[in-house]
Amino acid sequence: MFQRNIEAVRADGRAVRSALAISLCLTVLGMALVGYYYTGLKASAEKFRYATSDNVTWTIVQVEVDYQNLRLAIARELAQSGNAAVRTRDTIVADLSGIDATPIKRAFDIYYSRVDASRFIYEGALSGGNGELSDIITRLYQSKEAMAEIIDSWSSPSRADLEQLLAMADASQNDIRQYAIQALQVLVNDAADERNEHLGMLQNYASLLILIVALLLGMLAVSWALQRRLKSKAVITERIAYNLNRIVEASQDAVVIADGSGYIKQYNAAAESIFGYTEAEALGQPVHELLIPEQYQAEYSERLQFLSNGGQGEVVDNGRHIFKVRDKRGREFPAETTIASSKDADDNSLFIGILRDISERIENEEKLHEAVDAAKRDALAKEQFLAVMSHEMRTPLQGVLATFDLLADDEATQDLRDLIGLGKRSGMKALEQVNNTLELARLSDSEKSAQDVSHADALNPQDLVQRLVDLLEPLLLKQGNTISFTSNWPNHLNILANQSLLESVLENLMANANKFTANGRICVDLNGHTDGDDIDLRITITDNGIGIAPEKIHSIFDDFATGDAGYTRTSEGTGLGLGIVKRATEKLGGQIAVQSAPQKGSAFTFSGTFKHVPSGDFTSAGSAITPEINEHRAPQNRSKPHVLVVDDNATNQTLIGRMLERLECSYDFAEDGQEAVDKCAITQFDLILMDLSMPRMNGIEAAQVILGNQVPQGPIVCITAHNGGDTLQQVLDAGMSDYLIKPIRLNNLSQLLDKTVFAGQQGPNTPLPTEPARPEADLDALSELRSTLGADQALSILAQFEQTTKDELAGLRANLGTTSEQHTIATIHSMAGSAAMIGATALHKTLLAAENEPKLIDDTLLAECQSLLGSFCTYARQHFKPTDREAAE
Repeated sequence: MFQRNIEAVRADGRAVRSALAISLCLTVLGMALVGYYYTGLKASAEKFRYATSDNVTWTIVQVEVDYQNLRLAIARELAQSGNAAVRTRDTIVADLSGIDATPIKRAFDIYYSRVDASRFIYEGALSGGNGELSDIITRLYQSKEAMAEIIDSWSSPSRADLEQLLAMADASQNDIRQYAIQALQVLVNDAADERNEHLGMLQNYASLLILIVALLLGMLAVSWALQRRLKSKAVITERIAYNLNRIVEASQDAVVIADGSGYIKQYNAAAESIFGYTEAEALGQPVHELLIPEQYQAEYSERLQFLSNGGQGEVVDNGRHIFKVRDKRGREFPAETTIASSKDADDNSLFIGILRDISERIENEEKLHEAVDAAKRDALAKEQFLAVMSHEMRTPLQGVLATFDLLADDEATQDLRDLIGLGKRSGMKALEQVNNTLELARLSDSEKSAQDVSHADALNPQDLVQRLVDLLEPLLLKQGNTISFTSNWPNHLNILANQSLLESVLENLMANANKFTANGRICVDLNGHTDGDDIDLRITITDNGIGIAPEKIHSIFDDFATGDAGYTRTSEGTGLGLGIVKRATEKLGGQIAVQSAPQKGSAFTFSGTFKHVPSGDFTSAGSAITPEINEHRAPQNRSKPHVLVVDDNATNQTLIGRMLERLECSYDFAEDGQEAVDKCAITQFDLILMDLSMPRMNGIEAAQVILGNQVPQGPIVCITAHNGGDTLQQVLDAGMSDYLIKPIRLNNLSQLLDKTVFAGQQGPNTPLPTEPARPEADLDALSELRSTLGADQALSILAQFEQTTKDELAGLRANLGTTSEQHTIATIHSMAGSAAMIGATALHKTLLAAENEPKLIDDTLLAECQSLLGSFCTYARQHFKPTDREAAE
């Protein structure tokens, strides 16, 4: 109601201004219309004054008269010439001396001028004529011109000439008659139109006069209405003042109104309750002395003076703010304050302050924040506990799996082999669950998640999905399932995304579909839609398995969640797979959706928008990093490698030692980093297996000290249960050559020895090389690359090439014999092309031979390619190494 009263008062002012503006506009418009119609009437009167239509009518009628005179002159001369003619059979011979052409020419000249005048009249006064009249004028003009040519050609006209001219004149007789009739009709119509137009102007003029009279009456009505509204203005103003006072007094917040000098003019009951001063005590007192703490009074006075002088502050008329205030007892407390500026009746400044004591609210918010922080700490402690426990479980799993590897020899009975196989499968299942727990903890870690989001790889979704489908095929056989992959994705359309996260999503979705489907089918559908530089990726994985109950759909992405409708009872698992999918999808900025029906199957759809990467910039990324072997080479003059195992766990020492014995290696132990440093100071080792977490000195520190010793050592390889990207980067930065993720299996250790020790072992009594042998390489290509891109960029390109090739070689070795031959050849071809481009000649030749003879592709050949890659990259790094001047720049 109060707002309506204010609007009513404002409406009065707007109505007065609007009425004045409308009256002025209508008056000006009326005057303009009066002037317009006066001009039109004056022009019409002038038009009637001169009566030009009479001249036009005479000219039109005179055309026919002049035509008849011409025809009569021709006929008269023909008659006269006939009296002197001599007739013989069919021929008339005229007496030429008796024909006088002068009257004919005189009559034709008049007719000629009249036709031209008629044509001019048609184009001007007869503009309203129809198309037929125009045709008549055109024919008369043409006939006139033809007759003029005949007459102008006469020297002594004959009777035949006169007859021809008369015939031409007779041909125009009907046109002359029609012209006169139609032209006169047009004149009549034009005259009627002019009369109607004049009458219309008179009517409009009369209407305008009526409108002006109505306007005057309307202005009288508006003035009367405004007078009535103005009479009620005083009443409305009184009510507004009353309502304002009632609002101020009824407010639960303190309302303090002060003048421009800061003296209190109004003070409500809520202010008495909050500050403790009565209204009588507060009125007329300075606000800063009464309500502001002493330490803020000077600043308050300066701001008030600034605002009183017309300044614009950050507090007044700028929403709510929190200030410290003081009550009568001297208690300081926070108050949520809103200050608005206004004017009094004398146009002096007023400041209206609305204050609310929020000390209790702030105290509750602090308690709430403490509770939230405690809940976050509990959740983080839970995740860290899971991660630590999962990490610590890797150590006993190392013992379990390594023991089974050692037991599985040729002397074991079939029953023992079956039990060993069962133990291996159980251990691998436990390891899978541990890995899932660690992955979940990694995705929940905000810092590591930020690293995931900031890292992006250029990849082809179709190749990635095809590789994951190929990897799933052995698991499909156990469940009796089949899988199909359909795609409308262009072969050379690449995107920029985090490959590790995308693989986590798709691997878990495919494994989930296979787990809950038996003797069924799984369909993977890949779709892409381009929108400028963005690509909408959509991957749907459908199965016809047991499905999910509707009431469980909303919770299947929760951590450790398993559905009751068959999920818990028919399949084993921790319920972490879809939790990982959800977190990884969120980090990718995508969405995950599911549709399912019990006993009919499920469809999981991943969708997201990614940036397009041109094909020329495509560099596949992987998840494993295997750097070059460090330059400290072990002595190669003995055939049995000597290995140092650095691990503080006695079980790990025993198991790794037994595996090294099986691999015909000698070994020694060190229980921590310091002991390893001491042994490496006096002994050379072909290989050092270094744990990370150890007492006294950890693996990172030990590796750095060992690499700085004078005694050359073989490659240092990290053995760790940590598989995070940050940990692995620290390992590489410390100078270690490679890493193995626990639990270590016999075949993993064998491959490591092949790659690091046996691959470069030399014959007896061969001295240590002082520098790496130069591999077969295209020096021109390397030099051109360095000169074109510069040392730093060339090293970056080399690192990309090395990483991509290592990942593809690792993928081929891991899936050897399980992927299709076509996919393997395509991968080999891609690597060969990259090797040729960068100048890795030996690697290119080896890969090219493998592409031409796919039967040659085995683990030995791929290991050879790995070695060639390492040698080339080591040499290329030296070639690309910046000069001192480049480094200084």
